[in-house]
Amino acid sequence: MKTRYSKTTGTFYPFEIDYGDNLPADVVEVPIEDYQAAMTRPVGYTFDFVDGQLVISAPVVDLSTLKAQKTAEITQARLAADADHFVYQGKAIRTAEKDMNDLLVSDARISKGVGMPPNWPGGWKAVDNSFVQIASVDEWNAFFTGMYDAGIANFMHSQDLKAKIAAATTPEEVNAITW
Repeated sequence: MKTRYSKTTGTFYPFEIDYGDNLPADVVEVPIEDYQAAMTRPVGYTFDFVDGQLVISAPVVDLSTLKAQKTAEITQARLAADADHFVYQGKAIRTAEKDMNDLLVSDARISKGVGMPPNWPGGWKAVDNSFVQIASVDEWNAFFTGMYDAGIANFMHSQDLKAKIAAATTPEEVNAITW
């Protein structure tokens, strides 16, 4: 099956409708599959017929806008990494909001020289429901430093990626940068 298309009007003209002599002069026949592809293209994409072939194009974004979008994406990826977990002694330790609150409250008590709380369970629960043993203030400090180090590593990784974004000279280079 086929339909018709006019580049000057940007409109399809189905054969089922009689337009009489009112069709634009540049109307061409195109496969119905091309019509369907053009109508279901992603939002923001454009289409054209070049030498009788359908061409669907991604939106054109200037390089500075693309860099700003990619930088924001990297910032969000870093925040997500910080808010997920860190690894200590081979165990994933949650750092979601509630977990972070528990970590910070525990650290405030332990690091003030009070020592390990009397009801301390002897460790911190990992994502896999096992425990990382933490029996002393020194072990707690090493554990908390592990969390800090993971956050700094995420920060440094994001800064490295942002430097690559700044140095990129083409949209392809920018798009190739991922967390």
